Formats: sequence, structure tokens, C-alpha cells
Amino acid sequence: MFSEKDFERLWFLYKTEGEPNGVSINSFCIGNNIPYTAFYDWFKKTQKKVLPVEVEGIPEELVQASNGEQDVTKEKPKRISPNKGNIMVTIRTREGLCIHKKGLDYQGLKTLVEKLEGLCLSINGLHNFYYLPELHDMRCKAQRICEIIRGRYHRDPLNGDVYIFMSKDQRKVRMIHYERNAYYLHEKSFIKGYKFMKIERKDDVTVYKIDWKDLVTILETPVITSIRI
Repeated sequence: MFSEKDFERLWFLYKTEGEPNGVSINSFCIGNNIPYTAFYDWFKKTQKKVLPVEVEGIPEELVQASNGEQDVTKEKPKRISPNKGNIMVTIRTREGLCIHKKGLDYQGLKTLVEKLEGLCLSINGLHNFYYLPELHDMRCKAQRICEIIRGRYHRDPLNGDVYIFMSKDQRKVRMIHYERNAYYLHEKSFIKGYKFMKIERKDDVTVYKIDWKDLVTILETPVITSIRI
């Protein structure tokens, strides 16, 4: 008789070892001496749900971001010239955040832009990320994905949360969220063997994690109302 933890461990091993190598879940169950029918009965009851995703490596200045003026270039950029530049940048967002930086050279401006790439994730309240483990159809458009989120997972796709799903080989990743009467669908393809979604086991609980840099690669457009250079 197999317990729920046995099936959870099997599913974790399959997602980390079997699926990336193209092994079917049926073959994986046989290889681990677990009847596929027993696993499938458990799977139907427990796995058709969204899974919370943790974001690792968020820059400290974004974690501590608040309304008011903020210098997002606290880290001292590498100097390539002893002379200061003459570039001044002022950015204001609709949430009231103001970023003002002057005396930038080209390298300083580049560093500022790199730090702003993920700013939209903190100022827009996109704090909740969920993985849809059973959605692999990369042909789905935004409207169809929202229908699946409502019908299959019984969640509101219009609440601002970010939903993530991947192709079966885990190379192509899509993210969708809703904001200001519009759907935003983002997609990136990663090289073979690269793991965008990291899966770990902590205290017999499966934890899903993604890296901040990978997230910025996909969601890279800050919401800016004005910019002056």
C-alpha cells in the first residue's frame, strides 16, 4: 500500500529526472515499482491545482522599494573613466515612485537600465507566482489560458497573479497576467538542459523556485509614465 508521501516523492523525481529526459510517467512508475493506476488516482485528486512559486535573488533595493525618491544604483558601478558623464535621468511611475540620477556616463546609464529591468515586478504588485504543472500546450492564447485557469484550477485570472506554464521539454516558458483591462502574455525559449524551474524537497514538501534574473528576462518592461534624459 502506497502512501501520499510515496506518490509525492515519485512525482518530484519524475519532474526532476524523468520528464526532462522524455520518459513517460507510465514508464517511470514501472521503473519505480509503483502501479501507474494507483499513482493516477492520486494524481487526479491532488495535482490539478496551481503550485506557488518562490522567486530567488530579488535585488535588495527592489525588496525595500517604497513610494518616494529612491536611488536604484546604490551599488557602485565599475568606472571606466575618471570623468563624470553629463547624462541626467528622471523616471516617474504611476505609483508615485521617482528615480533621479545625474552625472551618468554611458556605463552608468547601462547599469541603471539593467537595474530597472525588473522594476515592474515590484511596483505593480506582481508578488504572487503560480505554476500550472499540467498545462503544456504552447499554442494557447491569452483568452484560452484564462478559461483553463477558471475552469480547471478554479481561480480568478484577473486578480493580478502571474501564472507560469512550460512545454513538456521545459525549454519554452510562458507567463500570463492581467492588468489594466489587458492580458500580458510573455514567452522565452531556453537552451536544452537549462532548468528555468527549480524543484526541491524540504521537509517532505515539494518547493518550486525560479531565479530573479530568469524572471526579468521574461518580464522586462517597467511601467513608466515619464522618462527624461
